[in-house]
Amino acid sequence: MAAGNGEGGAVDALQLRRRLDDARAGETLALLAEAAVRLRETGLLELLVVLAENYEDLVEQLSTREAAAAGSLAAAALRGLGRGEAWKAAPTVEKALACTVEALEPGKLEAVPPIGGLVSLLRSLGDPDVAKGLGILVHLARSLGRCFRSASENGGTGEGGAGSRESGGDRG
Repeated sequence: MAAGNGEGGAVDALQLRRRLDDARAGETLALLAEAAVRLRETGLLELLVVLAENYEDLVEQLSTREAAAAGSLAAAALRGLGRGEAWKAAPTVEKALACTVEALEPGKLEAVPPIGGLVSLLRSLGDPDVAKGLGILVHLARSLGRCFRSASENGGTGEGGAGSRESGGDRG
């Protein structure tokens, strides 16, 4: 196993080959390769690379009060997504957050004209994007109200909340 010995390198390669031929090692490598493919397909592999490359900066940023609040929010969201089949909503939640962050980019809010009254509001409803956004907000408000009402009725657990139809389902 001497570093400069060509024969030692051949022995190391032979030992590695024997280990790879072992059925358990092959299964392990197959599982690892499968996991890597899934990570790449979902974009998580790139995220893990970025996290590893920026580890020190991330640790510094995560020690802030804002990071603690964001972590609490993320934990609450994960708890909500962990109930039943609600996890299927994760891509929708991710898209909603991405759209919200995009809408709140510096400079965009300053360019938004104010609604000057009822006529201006009604005119805005003619925009399909505004109509869709308001529909989503009404749906969200209804679901949040149902969830909070259910939580208070169930002693604060929130069981049977937004995803349930206890209150007669969606009306819109």
